Amino acid sequence: MKKTLVLTKDDTTYKLTLKGVESSVVHIRKNIINGEDIYNAFYKDTTNSCDTDIETALSEQSDKIIKDQLEQLFKSIDTEINKNCFSDEETK
Repeated sequence: MKKTLVLTKDDTTYKLTLKGVESSVVHIRKNIINGEDIYNAFYKDTTNSCDTDIETALSEQSDKIIKDQLEQLFKSIDTEINKNCFSDEETK
């Protein structure tokens, strides 16, 4: 399932929201993101393989670094979920 997350910022707090679903949100304070929050907001009801994109209008260098790190994090999460939950090898 392809999903798009939108990264925004209020002062020093980042917010990651599932595009089109304002109730699926994770707050990133002091550059710390909670794994349980990620699961509850974006993966709890996952029934298909995952592919996550992150969009942002933020343009400062520090914001780009945060976005890059989040993209790496979500790529790793998607890979592990796809491998452990939706892999064809498990049915063989």
